[in-house]
Amino acid sequence: MNITIAPSKPCEFPEPLTPEAHNRLLMNARTAMYAALACADKTFGQAGITFVQDGRFTKAIHSECTVATFQGQFSKQVLLEAIRANIADDAMWVGTELAQFLRAQLKLPAGHYFSFDVARNVHEIKMRGSNKLSAFVTNPTAGYYNPDQVYAEFRVRMDECSALMIVKSGSQFGTGATFLAEHSAEVHAGSYEELAVKMTTAFNDAVGTQACEQVA
Repeated sequence: MNITIAPSKPCEFPEPLTPEAHNRLLMNARTAMYAALACADKTFGQAGITFVQDGRFTKAIHSECTVATFQGQFSKQVLLEAIRANIADDAMWVGTELAQFLRAQLKLPAGHYFSFDVARNVHEIKMRGSNKLSAFVTNPTAGYYNPDQVYAEFRVRMDECSALMIVKSGSQFGTGATFLAEHSAEVHAGSYEELAVKMTTAFNDAVGTQACEQVA
């Protein structure tokens, strides 16, 4: 018997993702996880959540993204806790990266300090489903009414890659002049790395000649 063996075909692998495509997938997953939290007050269907069985595991899907994975039975509360835990894990990674970059690159006026309590922010996200990370620049030794100080706040959103910046003279609750034009206060980017660069540039440009001391 003559047996003809066909030549084997080379394995075909998908094209590797570009950094831009990878960032879009990550952002889509973040947006989906936050949107899925709506099931707290709605049915799964109303919240846009579907379930897919994958062997022994059940995947909770929103907007074509897996927002949680379970083995065995689970309740709505367990689903919510799992989604928040996944969001918190991602926020810890994002917050840590942002804190390292901002701490190294922000140029602060003398006597000012940068503070970013990543753990506290992540706790708020995990416990309450908060969608933001907040960092600050303050002068802790300046008096409340001292206009020769800068207050800045970076409110970074986790459900979209954007941040709201406040940079002003005076204390947090004072009536000092803002250093940012209205169109510059809201920053958007394609990734959190790009967002960090934009926030740093906006702050350093805004404080201008007052910036004489880099974060220690």
